[in-house]
Amino acid sequence: MLPDFRILNPIELEKVEDFLNKCFSHCNLYILNILKREKKEIDLKNIIFEIHLEKTNATEKDNIGKVNFSLNFFRRIETYYTHLFDEKNEKFYKMISHQENYEKSKANIFMNFMIEISCKFLIFHELGHIYNGHLLFLENEQYTDEDLKILEWNADDFATTKILELHAHPNTVIFINDLVKESIILSLEHLGVIIFKAIAIVLSLSDIGYKERKEEKKHIPRRLRLPIVIINLIKIFDYLNYAKNKFCSYKLSDIEDDIIKTCFHEEISINNFLNNCFNSKKWNQENNLEELNLENIKKVLKIEEKYKKEIYTRVEKIELWSIGFFHYKSNIIALSEIAAMGFAYKYSEITFSPYILDVLLVYGYSQNEASGLYEEIMELVDDNERKHDER
Repeated sequence: MLPDFRILNPIELEKVEDFLNKCFSHCNLYILNILKREKKEIDLKNIIFEIHLEKTNATEKDNIGKVNFSLNFFRRIETYYTHLFDEKNEKFYKMISHQENYEKSKANIFMNFMIEISCKFLIFHELGHIYNGHLLFLENEQYTDEDLKILEWNADDFATTKILELHAHPNTVIFINDLVKESIILSLEHLGVIIFKAIAIVLSLSDIGYKERKEEKKHIPRRLRLPIVIINLIKIFDYLNYAKNKFCSYKLSDIEDDIIKTCFHEEISINNFLNNCFNSKKWNQENNLEELNLENIKKVLKIEEKYKKEIYTRVEKIELWSIGFFHYKSNIIALSEIAAMGFAYKYSEITFSPYILDVLLVYGYSQNEASGLYEEIMELVDDNERKHDER
């Protein structure tokens, strides 16, 4: 059974508070340093962090932002990882570490890092709501369910971008390996997959397979949210570490199918774990599959195109790793669009390019934009055919 989180002893509670406060400070300081370098001013006086029994959310009042983190959900995360890295589950350890024999000390290093990534993803998501002005928008504007979905998508994109900027770097590989005086992180690509797995776990722990879960109006359906986030992570990782910086020798998108499968597979273990904890049969990977239907995919594509100026990875400039005082920045080229289109292609079983769907969807609310998009696609087709003929 999961522990009763309301009766934690003071020492345990203090350790949890210390860990989560450090995670928050690391995330928030990273963003503040970027704003300082770019000489951007914000209206916020401060952002505070509080541990709440149930809620993980963001609020803002009198120019003071607040991030709440659920104690109950943290202990769900912590308890699951403790179960996952137990010696009895050495199969997972061998898979994540690429080592033949289980070693408790090394297992703890992997476990603590993945817990940190899982928690920081949630924190960056809530900070995205604050720094991107979502809370002020909700306070001062009339909004629709569609608006709420795009704000959540924007916060997810903010979190995926920032978590990779902060941790998916050769320095992280060096730091972790130095802790144990051994190369347990074999490469930057290995580190990337560990990060993806940690984020897939925290999303799957959010009752993705819970039978009695009610549909939420403000979020992208959870079963659709997971692959969108994972595919987006892969694209951003490749952009940072292969396309621009050449830190990696190959693209993780080359093994995208395997990564997605292993991230999806984790839900089976999580559902079994939660069923055992709550003596229940309400968690199952067969639940809520209607969220993956083509209609929901079309809605997501339509939302993305309609609100392309608001979607974070459409407009954000990723900060690439700096050399001295020089900080190179480059626009992400439609990363979330690539992610959504890739997902549509993989899971809707269409036999043509999903970009054609984009033309049809855009046409429904803007004939001019759809015509322009069609002309761009045809120009690319003509260019490819011409290059092929020249060969």
